[in-house]
Amino acid sequence: MNNRREMEDFEVSYTKKDLILYALSLGMGSSIDDKNELKFLYEQHDKFTAVPTFALALTFWADKKNSRTNNFQGIPSFPPPLMASEEVLPIRFLRKNGNGNVIDILNLPVIHTWQSIVWHQSLKIPTGIKKDQVKTKLNLETISVQPKSIGTFVTSQTNIRYGEDNKTNNQQLCTIQSTVLVLGVDPKNVVTFDSRIQQLASKPKTPSDSFKKPIFEWIFQSSQSQALLYRMTSGDSNHIHVDNSASDMLGSDTKAPLLHGLFTLALVYRAVIKLIDGGCNSFDIGDDFNVIFRRLEGKFKAPAYVGDCLCVKIWNGMKAADTKNFVFVVTNHVTGQTLLDCGYAEVAIISQLLSTKKSRM
Repeated sequence: MNNRREMEDFEVSYTKKDLILYALSLGMGSSIDDKNELKFLYEQHDKFTAVPTFALALTFWADKKNSRTNNFQGIPSFPPPLMASEEVLPIRFLRKNGNGNVIDILNLPVIHTWQSIVWHQSLKIPTGIKKDQVKTKLNLETISVQPKSIGTFVTSQTNIRYGEDNKTNNQQLCTIQSTVLVLGVDPKNVVTFDSRIQQLASKPKTPSDSFKKPIFEWIFQSSQSQALLYRMTSGDSNHIHVDNSASDMLGSDTKAPLLHGLFTLALVYRAVIKLIDGGCNSFDIGDDFNVIFRRLEGKFKAPAYVGDCLCVKIWNGMKAADTKNFVFVVTNHVTGQTLLDCGYAEVAIISQLLSTKKSRM
């Protein structure tokens, strides 16, 4: 049975303002120690650049060409069109019941369990007066459906490339894969599917603290407005990041909105940059080199709440010739609970002379 099906292209454009607001929603520039992050926040900076995890936000803002259905006065709806049109668990993978009807999964809980992104090149920066936006095209497909006793794991892949332009047409920006768990689905009602597309999970083993201390730890205190800011810039406007409904459903003693899982993952980018840009003398690369992220992934283990104090712990990964590899976890700094596990980051550090000659990595 061949259930592989690609969706039509979705589109979204971004500006320097979008890039700056996203960086602000990650807490950049909120501390005196964030002086090296000004290049993400000031459009006139001579090294103005984009936070690469902004690419994850494009999946929430994207819509079909000439459509405006994904927002209400600039506020994106949830779920976003890119995800809603295919549905989390596509109907073609559901068997019909005795009455000839497909089972209803509309109100079943969905948990984001894993996320990976591989960059094929850096995010382009809008330049000049006439070229004040960068256009992108997105395409999503389901690559794996695995029914289990607890529910069904669904893995999807989104390819993002630059849109119609004389110089950037069909250039691939990144490949994103994510896995969600649809709870409460009887495995008998689900069709198992494997597209044979390679999954990007590297499944790194994180050293325990008792065996090997991290080379770097960074503590971040989330603000009461953190999720409110991030939902407006990332496009993920789910109400669970505004009200206490999710914490009530989970039976948590913490009565607060949930922080976005992708926000937690993006914090790792900030931590790695702090490590390389001066957080550790052995990684002080100076001004003649650029730090380019090639890969970032992690497994979501537990929710983080608005107001939580988070800790990113980083270890050196396996040695490689042209990259620096790190493994990491994100924990609740107060309780010690692991929030993001099996984390892996792959970073290239190249000279500015080389990076200006070659846009692709």
